[in-house]
Parts: sequence; C-alpha cells; structure tokens
Amino acid sequence: MKIAIIGGGASGLITAHLLNRNHEIHVFEKSPVLGGNVKTLNKNAEGNGLPANVFIENGVSFFPDKAYPNFRKLMENLGVELIRDNASIALYLNHKNRYTVKNPQLREELIQFLQYANTFSERDFKGKPVASFIGSYSPLFQTWIKSILMMSYSMPFQYMDRFPAEIAMPLLTVSLTCKNAFYVKDGVYSYFENILKSFSGKIFVNSAIKKVERHPDFILLHFADGQTGVYDKVIFATTPEQTLNLLVHPTAAEKRRFSPWKTNRITTIAHTDTAVYQNNQNQAFSFVDFFYNSGTKIKEGYNSYMNDVYRIANGKSYFMAYNVSDRIDPKKILNIQRHTTPFYSVDALRYRHEIRETNGQHHTYHVGAYLGNGLHEGAVNSALEVYGLLV
Repeated sequence: MKIAIIGGGASGLITAHLLNRNHEIHVFEKSPVLGGNVKTLNKNAEGNGLPANVFIENGVSFFPDKAYPNFRKLMENLGVELIRDNASIALYLNHKNRYTVKNPQLREELIQFLQYANTFSERDFKGKPVASFIGSYSPLFQTWIKSILMMSYSMPFQYMDRFPAEIAMPLLTVSLTCKNAFYVKDGVYSYFENILKSFSGKIFVNSAIKKVERHPDFILLHFADGQTGVYDKVIFATTPEQTLNLLVHPTAAEKRRFSPWKTNRITTIAHTDTAVYQNNQNQAFSFVDFFYNSGTKIKEGYNSYMNDVYRIANGKSYFMAYNVSDRIDPKKILNIQRHTTPFYSVDALRYRHEIRETNGQHHTYHVGAYLGNGLHEGAVNSALEVYGLLV
C-alpha cells in the first residue's frame, strides 16, 4: 500500500521505519528539518559557535531507565549507542536552598508517596488531576513533584496541579524509583539518522498539507502549493489539536475526541552561562536543576547540565534551559528552540482510548506520544500498535 505519514517527529519516523519493508511510505514534515521536538545541536539544529564535535540537546534529552523499555529496544535494533548515567536532580528554592532526594524530608515523603501511589490501579487515576494525589504532602514535596512533571511534559509549572493523573502517576511511580537514565551518544537525533540510513521511502520537508480528504477507496492530500497526492492510507503523526484543522468532514466522533486538545508552546535555550546559578550557595551542577523563586516574575524553570552525561571536557559548561531566560547572557546563547507539544488536560485524555480503538476507520490512523505516556515511550508504543494493524 501507499501510505502518507503527516509529521516527521519521533512517532512519524518510528512508524515509517516499522512499515518501511511492507509498504511505500511518504513522510511529510512542514518544517525544514526532521525531528519534531528532538533538537540536537550540530545535527538538526545550529550550534552558533559550538565546536563541531560537540553534540548537546535543546529539546528531548534523557530517558529514565525503567520508563522506556520499548524505546531502549528500538535503539538496540537500530544499533544506536547509549550512555547510561546517573539522572541527578536538584531543586533550588528562592536562590539559596538546594534540595536533593538525599534531603531527609524529601526522602521520607517520597517513600510515603510511593507506598500510597501503589495502592491504586491505573483506572483510579482516570478523570482526576495530580492535585488529588499530592495535595496532602508538604509544599516542598509538591514543588518537587510538579517540577518533575513540568520538565517531563514541557508544560507550565502553575498548571501541574491540574495535570492529568492518568499519565502522571504511572510515570512518577516508575521514575521516582529510577536511579539511572540513558542518553543517546552523539545526541538524540542520532537515532533519526540511523532510521534514515535504511529507509527506502520518501521524505518531504517544508511540505505543508492543507487538507486531508477521505474517500471510500483512497485518501486525497491537498498541499498548500495547490498540488494533490493520492494514498491508500494516512497516518497522523502530528500533535492532536492539529487533526480537525486538517480533516475534511471530520465525523462527530472525531470532533468529540480531538476538540478538547489545545496547543502548548514553550521555548528552550541552549547556552554556556554559569551565571544562571548566581546567588545560590551551592554551585554544583546537576543534570537537571529546578528553580522555584516566589518573589520573581518568572517563578519556575530548569537548567540542564550537559557536560557529564555527554562526556564533554573542553573547558566550557553547556546547558539547556527552560523559563530562566532572564538570567542568561544573550551573548552566551547557542540556540533557541520554540517547541509545540500537546496541552495535556483531564478533558483531553477522556476519549484518547477511542482514538486507539478506532485506528483504521476511514483509512485513517493516529500515532503520537499523547496516546501513551506522553513521552518517547508513548510514541514508540503507538507506532507499534499501528504497525500491527498494517502488516
């Protein structure tokens, strides 16, 4: 069959890779580069003076061991070299107090929380926000949990009380007991490169699809330049809120499933400015340092130190930051990325099981992290499901 995949991010290219041997695959990406929210400097993103042999992230960066079994298996099958290292995390409160999981209060509450969380089934989390499960803990512990979710799902800290427990709680129960993570040697985009080496289909970048018109026996794609393309099947590998804008005559059921989804936009900055840590008593760099400052305009953000896990020892410190731009010297910025991700809400997740269950209707399929745990593992699992339907 001739299959069109709309979206050249993780779920789109993994699906293309899996279906490559069985079908004629065309991948359409509206941006000039592939990768979606995977942005590796000196690969699919410019480094602005970064040495040519240095690869750091300005997007997806690390994968807690226990939460990514199928993604890790995919990396092995692709021959991608992984680095395993400690996933160190610290929380700075109001520029001075630094907390890690070794803090007695955090450690005790973490044990209590995990015991509490394990008394529930995944069904118990559906239709409920995170606040329903962390509201009885100390402000310090709640800030720790919401910071982890902020980083994991690239959403504003102030929204995390309302973040859907359906995907947050299973992730937390796994990641909070995980001491190590793995990283992709030479940058996350390396696995895209390995996919492309053996891919026999066609890739189209800067390719804007205006509409998807479905007929009983075929799919008609309408492009922004006026051209059309005929396909047997179409796979949406976009963020879910884009679906209804692309479909001609979406069904009432599709409108119900996709209309609650909204767009989430964030900016991340790759930089070399150690002054982010100014006024903090402890200058140690963790892989991820969270900042919570109650008296400043920008209250919550994080800074991720790249040198240790990527084995960089050239005398400079390299970071990726979110929402701490007020502390970064513009002259020390290496790259700025503006990401589009799903805005996760309890309402949006209410019908996502129907999306998976009806894959294939009207020759239409959907893949994406939002159909699983919201992370790369979800992207892989959704791709595997659609692969199972099309082989």
